[in-house]
Amino acid sequence: MLRNSHWKLVRYLRAPERDELFNLASNPEESVNEIENPKYTNIVSDLHAKIARQMTVTTDPALALLKN
Repeated sequence: MLRNSHWKLVRYLRAPERDELFNLASNPEESVNEIENPKYTNIVSDLHAKIARQMTVTTDPALALLKN
């Protein structure tokens, strides 16, 4: 999971169909999952890359499960 001041991306490494993206500015209660919204493809890609970088830095063994 990665969160910044505006977005929260949750990755389920063994069940990617459960991934979640929340716009914390407009939906602080996290009730609307925006992961399938094509408007946010770049946001998902950016946050995903940040998760992957952090997992690489920490040599997280789950990195092998992370899909692009």
